[in-house]
Amino acid sequence: MAKEGKRDYCMVCHKIKEYRLQKIVQREWIRGKEYEFEFTIAVCQGCRQEMDVPGMVDLNIRERDEQYRKAEGILPVEEIQKIASICPKKQDRLQHYLAGQVPTKEESDQMRELLGALPV
Repeated sequence: MAKEGKRDYCMVCHKIKEYRLQKIVQREWIRGKEYEFEFTIAVCQGCRQEMDVPGMVDLNIRERDEQYRKAEGILPVEEIQKIASICPKKQDRLQHYLAGQVPTKEESDQMRELLGALPV
């Protein structure tokens, strides 16, 4: 995973260089709607160009997922896991969401209602 102050190979400098993490904003279209997402990138401290370091793709997938779910009011995976653990009969129906598929807003609202009705 990319960490502040680490070093990696820069494809522009052609040397092992220190990099710094910084945030950038990108626009993307999902389900016909435009969103602005904040992503983390690694920037070479030699040439100031973006570097491809291990773990960045996974980090940015998680960042996009979290930001999209928040923007659309969709339950995070942790809440869906809570439903599955409290209500094992629903686990088969929730499996695709636990594996990473993002529910629609309507499906998320139904799960939120179910979560509110479950005993704590």
